[in-house]
Amino acid sequence: MNLLMLLIFGGTAVLYAALLPAKWRETALLAGSILAVYWLQPFSPIRFSGYLLPTAAIGLTVLGWWVTLPGENEPQRRKGRQENLNEESFAPSAPLRLKKKIAQHYSS
Repeated sequence: MNLLMLLIFGGTAVLYAALLPAKWRETALLAGSILAVYWLQPFSPIRFSGYLLPTAAIGLTVLGWWVTLPGENEPQRRKGRQENLNEESFAPSAPLRLKKKIAQHYSS
């Protein structure tokens, strides 16, 4: 990335914030991000890698988004997750919970 690219990104960000209406910003951000992914790819001696690697990255991102897309029962699931969120559900306590579950399993 050189100074010209930084100036282009900075100018685009100013235009994005100043000129675009709020309802178009998500679509413009998506399109600009996809263009930036292809534009910032380094040159590679591997044939078609400048096209295939960004396309695979974007495809993997879309797949991850699609898998985590909320379903029709999302409000009930979200409420259930929030009720189950307590101090025992955080990562630092995971080894202790695992130890307790293993002890319960083998004690019965």
